[in-house]
Amino acid sequence: MTPYALRELVKGIYIDAPDKSSGKRRQGIRISYDLVGFSP
Repeated sequence: MTPYALRELVKGIYIDAPDKSSGKRRQGIRISYDLVGFSP
């Protein structure tokens, strides 16, 4: 996919705060696509 196509398709990228409650650092990332919504 070209950079131009990504800029047209991706509406936003959301990064959650890190979580270390399980002993390992985990961080969620959600990508919102234009006209589609969030990725699973």
